Amino acid sequence: MERDGLSEKFTRLIEPTGPYESSPIVCVAVSGGGDSMALVLLMDRWARARGGRVVGLSVDHRLREGSADEARRVGTWLSGRNIEHHILNWRDPNGASALQENARIARYDLMEQWCRDHGILHLLLAHNAEDQAETFLMRLSKGSGPDGLSAMSAVTERQHCRFVRPLLSVSGENLRRFLKDQGQDWIEDPSNQNPRFERIRWRQVMAEQNLLADGFCHAAARYGRVRMVLDHEAARLSAKCVLVHPAGFIRLRRELLFAAPAELSERVLARSLMVVGGALYPPRRHKLERLIETVRGQEETTRTLGGCLIEQTDDYIQISRELRALPAPLPVDTGMRLTWDRRFCLNISGTSQQSSAPLLVQPLGAQGDRELRSLGPLSGAGALPRTVRLSLPALLDGNGVLCVPHLAYSRSGEDQQQGPTGVQISEMSFRSLNSLSGSGYFVAY
Repeated sequence: MERDGLSEKFTRLIEPTGPYESSPIVCVAVSGGGDSMALVLLMDRWARARGGRVVGLSVDHRLREGSADEARRVGTWLSGRNIEHHILNWRDPNGASALQENARIARYDLMEQWCRDHGILHLLLAHNAEDQAETFLMRLSKGSGPDGLSAMSAVTERQHCRFVRPLLSVSGENLRRFLKDQGQDWIEDPSNQNPRFERIRWRQVMAEQNLLADGFCHAAARYGRVRMVLDHEAARLSAKCVLVHPAGFIRLRRELLFAAPAELSERVLARSLMVVGGALYPPRRHKLERLIETVRGQEETTRTLGGCLIEQTDDYIQISRELRALPAPLPVDTGMRLTWDRRFCLNISGTSQQSSAPLLVQPLGAQGDRELRSLGPLSGAGALPRTVRLSLPALLDGNGVLCVPHLAYSRSGEDQQQGPTGVQISEMSFRSLNSLSGSGYFVAY
């Protein structure tokens, strides 16, 4: 009885998160736990009824003994139901700080890359009502505003696919009841009982106090609607006062920014910092408020926050990349396409001469800037602030700077002092993995 009821409810939950293709092919993150096993079976039924199919993705994070066996067991279960399954491996978790957080980020990145490589647009995640309630309580305890208290969005737009969470209003109990009706076993993760993790402590509080997840989920949905309104108004303000430069920095019209309500100006400033700094999350609220108080009160000042350098004059606030926060030199080869510093998309092309020195993409830096200036005036160099110029992505070899597209510089084959080369950055664009308007928030409750 519950099986059929949950299937009908699932159809009502999944369809608002579309649109989906006429014969949808979707991926489902499957750890083997009760929530994800229920989701993959529900989604398989929904997709097959529409001429589509489901692909299960499991990530072996190697954080505990037996994780590889668990991933293979999931594959056996899904194979028995004629569901395609793939195991993705996190290859270097050892020695990392914040191991659980790094594992979570790596897990999502691996699955997103698999979706990108196979042309799949939708990745489903099995967060349920209790997960949503715990997220709400965790953020409430930290004094979060509407963004934090809206908890998890039902749809999150990533660079290469969409993350969809259709079960945010469904309890874990109902999902496990569905699995029992289906005759399907699942894996219990022992870390789900470990009070060392904050989420588990809140789960225990809810159980001890007999607090139901449903009320917290409704509250999160209401905050989500508030967040949608604020996001819309912040996007309108960004369109008026934010100037984005292709060299990877931003200028904000000071007068327009501070004429807006504080909640909106804070959001625009936070998103600008994320675009330039490439951070996964906005700065802490108290740090952002302190920054705004400083720049409101002083016409000329310099501050750093979120991997960014914030400078201002009478007319504008300039946000550029903080030099010490830039990534280390990255070895590359011809034919590579990559995203550097989570902000610049570039393509390495050409044929290099045989050399023991590797090709590197790195910030131009002071040494590279001196090298180029010794060659004479460069196109566009004078129009860029020095801090921006030093932070530009540059291609180097053993003889020095090969190519800096933003300065229209590429070492010519006739420059015998530097050595011949045909290698260059043939394509370059400022395409931050973060956007000024954010990925949006989706309420489906």
